Amino acid sequence: MNKFYIILIFFLSADLYSQSLIFKSNLSDQNYSAKKNKFEFLSSPEIFSPLKASIFESRIGGWKDLNNNLVRLDIGYSPDIISFRHRRSVASIGVDFFTFSSLRSEVNFKFPVEAIDYNFGLKFSYHKPINKKLSLEGRFRLAHISSHLQDGYKYERTDTIFTPFVYSREYIDLSAILNYNYSKRILFRTQLSLNYLINSKPDDFGKLYLQFGFEKYIKIFKKINFYFSNEFRLVSVKSSSNLNYNLETGFKFGGLNTRGVSLFFTYYDGQDYRGQFYNKYLNYKAIGFTFDI
Repeated sequence: MNKFYIILIFFLSADLYSQSLIFKSNLSDQNYSAKKNKFEFLSSPEIFSPLKASIFESRIGGWKDLNNNLVRLDIGYSPDIISFRHRRSVASIGVDFFTFSSLRSEVNFKFPVEAIDYNFGLKFSYHKPINKKLSLEGRFRLAHISSHLQDGYKYERTDTIFTPFVYSREYIDLSAILNYNYSKRILFRTQLSLNYLINSKPDDFGKLYLQFGFEKYIKIFKKINFYFSNEFRLVSVKSSSNLNYNLETGFKFGGLNTRGVSLFFTYYDGQDYRGQFYNKYLNYKAIGFTFDI
């Protein structure tokens, strides 16, 4: 990462942090009214909503690298199945299923698939309003992820032959989010997560991962919101610690916690998070979209 991006990341993150600790909150008083005890099935919206810049999350969409032919495609769904409301707090049990695929853009609108990462598991979520401006959210995940090389992979012209291998890991993930409604038009979010690796193949990873990030929404019009989101992940690969950085900024068309479409620019710098390429360095600038369902 060159000096320009280091300086840019520092000032953008400092600006977000100085305005307050963060997160989203269209869920608060309106959606979690003073109902007492109540079970619900397939309730909506989701209790826990991660940062836009979070890498390992369920989404539907994709992006295209601006500098080469790398394309990412996301397909996933993460519903809350059963929820229990007590006064204004709510807890839920749900499932988490998603894939992110690495594709290569070629002429004639062809996109050979090079590798796919699969993630599935259980999640337990919680939401508690603190006051009219603040609310707290939490999520515990127990999940499995694996990665597989596909038939669209293009081998490089080199003496070293890339051989597909077994990539599999089981992990638990604990995340906390603070939501702060600064005003009717400005929303701040902050997230802190700990990820503990139970088992992995290959055994090249540290057991504990730290993840934190900040996000800011500004309502421009009733159904148009500008957002800035970033995520830092401290990981250890082959006894080497790395601070990976992901940025996403763009426009969300729709309510903050409703269906909509997001158009964004994203920048990533750090260890490759795709399982089949985990020991490589990854850097990209891309434009993309997501559908919030």
